Amino acid sequence: MRDLPPSWCLASILSISTQFAADFQEGKPPLWMPLQQSQPLNEDGDVYFRDPNSAKFPNYPTEPAVRALFDTDPAFPTGEVDVFACGSTMGNLLRFALSVDKPFRFSVELVGSTVFLVRKEDDPRETIEGVHGFGNTFPEAYTTWEKEVEGSETHQRMCRYDLGRFNCVIRFECDGYLPTGSEKIASSTVETKSSNIDDLLNNLKNVIVGQGTTYDVNLLSLKQGGTVIPQHNIFDLKTRSARSRKFIDMDEIYPQLWIKQIPNFIVAYHDGAGTFPTSDIHVQNVSYNIQAWERQNQAGIQRLLVLLDKIVDLARQDGAGLLEVHCPSVDRLEVRRQYGQGVHALPSELRAKWKALKEAQLVQTTSMTTRIKVG
Repeated sequence: MRDLPPSWCLASILSISTQFAADFQEGKPPLWMPLQQSQPLNEDGDVYFRDPNSAKFPNYPTEPAVRALFDTDPAFPTGEVDVFACGSTMGNLLRFALSVDKPFRFSVELVGSTVFLVRKEDDPRETIEGVHGFGNTFPEAYTTWEKEVEGSETHQRMCRYDLGRFNCVIRFECDGYLPTGSEKIASSTVETKSSNIDDLLNNLKNVIVGQGTTYDVNLLSLKQGGTVIPQHNIFDLKTRSARSRKFIDMDEIYPQLWIKQIPNFIVAYHDGAGTFPTSDIHVQNVSYNIQAWERQNQAGIQRLLVLLDKIVDLARQDGAGLLEVHCPSVDRLEVRRQYGQGVHALPSELRAKWKALKEAQLVQTTSMTTRIKVG
């Protein structure tokens, strides 16, 4: 983090499930609010999509984020952005650069001068099989959606920073945020965490509705709300079993936090039966650890920059600007043209707007720098 230029949050967005449409509200992530008394949680048992964005909007999973971006800043400088990616696509490239063997595939599209990297699964509605443990019920119990963002399912965030010669916008899911010492949580805003876990889980059932629904793009709505939360307050969260000694391998975590610029990490260990003793829940600021990881992995980061350079150049040179990146093994990365008409990152109206803003900003910049010689 130290070696990267400062990053900042461009916009944040919440997915709110309704019966007829998908409402996307600008807002804040869930607040970290541990239970006052540890209670056994139910094991994860719901259906979890591998890519929730693609599951809800299989045609254009990036669309809600871009609409939120324009809603936050109608004159957003699209021409300044070289790469628009997500934590998954950029994380996959980083893992490949670090020689981690994990196959992946994603789509590439050039819009204006920006290269969009869009996650691609075999099926947009592919689910994660064999989910065990408490990785989902724990955050449901130990965080809360505040009053102005009640009913939310997920919080997506967009962060912008320079990576080598590239100006990047990275979208990623945020697990929550930590309140600062100066903040007071008003009782009218947040209800006290219930020590009765059954009541808590019953309330959560009303929040998690419509997860299996695919929405028509025409039904997407966006409304403003919530409060902008600084990047230094947000956290990522993992759970493990203390009984089985499946401790967190931070060498796998630091690259993710580095890509997303998340400085806080919460790790919670349960007793094997779903109870998380307070002494086994650790809230840590890992900024210095991420900086140390960055210093130790400069060779891999440089390989990532070389990969980005090649992908961006190929996309800008290709006539259609529609490519696919496929990694079948740790020693092979394929970049090919998309088949047929290809898959677009955004609907035509948003692509046109992204390009138009870039052209308008280019004209404005040119007019400001033009010097007229008289006589």
